[in-house]
Amino acid sequence: MKRRAVIEYKMHGLWIVPAYCLITGTIGFYADITYSVHTEQENYILEAAIFAIALLLGRFIFRFFSRKILFYSASITVIFQIIITALELVMPDLLGALGIVLFLYPIGWYRIIIRLLVRIGSGGVLSYFLASLCPYLFIFFGKQTSD
Repeated sequence: MKRRAVIEYKMHGLWIVPAYCLITGTIGFYADITYSVHTEQENYILEAAIFAIALLLGRFIFRFFSRKILFYSASITVIFQIIITALELVMPDLLGALGIVLFLYPIGWYRIIIRLLVRIGSGGVLSYFLASLCPYLFIFFGKQTSD
């Protein structure tokens, strides 16, 4: 019976990073919309603050999970984001408004990374794919040993 409880715990842990990215991304997306009427420099500061707060809060939430679980959980988020990005690039009208929601909400907390990558010249499409790896940062916050 104890083995089943461990498996169920790990299965629930698989959805922690996607849920966290969706929640922090939505907050970041709406904060960015609300305060985007300012200068570009102020937008960079706001997005950097959102990114820092998301990482800091993630540090406290993800410390209870093993790095292995966080890797699998982050992989779900990364794969989902890459699929949505590819679908939006290949067939932008396929998902319509739902595609915009699925595309923009999870990236709201790491939008600063996308902007910086575009600014240094990695290109828009490449920037989205590289930045979609940001959920893997949460692996460093997990426990080194699994339960």
